[in-house]
Amino acid sequence: MCGRVNVSSGPLTRLFMDMVGQPYPDTEDRHNVAPTLSLPVLRATDRASEGCLESAPMRWWLTPWWSKEMSTRYSMFNAKAETLERSSAFKEPFARRRCLVPVAGFYEWVSDGAHKLPYYIRPHADDG
Repeated sequence: MCGRVNVSSGPLTRLFMDMVGQPYPDTEDRHNVAPTLSLPVLRATDRASEGCLESAPMRWWLTPWWSKEMSTRYSMFNAKAETLERSSAFKEPFARRRCLVPVAGFYEWVSDGAHKLPYYIRPHADDG
């Protein structure tokens, strides 16, 4: 599960936004974006049945339905695909409140003894 993402206006992200008919938000490239920060996302509009999407900034975190206030008390920025549909926190959002987050890549950390090393995961660049 990733803990940081890279929001970039690179060619792949722009192509994706063009394919869904949305302009890329006028934001600067942001590297190493942490949970709880705002990210541009694509979400369904009121005309979702017609396939309409809109770009909107959203906070990268999920406040579970049982929480009385918006908080980071629960680590709710990632979900495991294996348990997503059974998790009491993610089940309803997965079924009814999805969005697309156009990012250029994400970071995974690997423990190397006492230190954690970040690895940047991104699509393979075709040099040919």
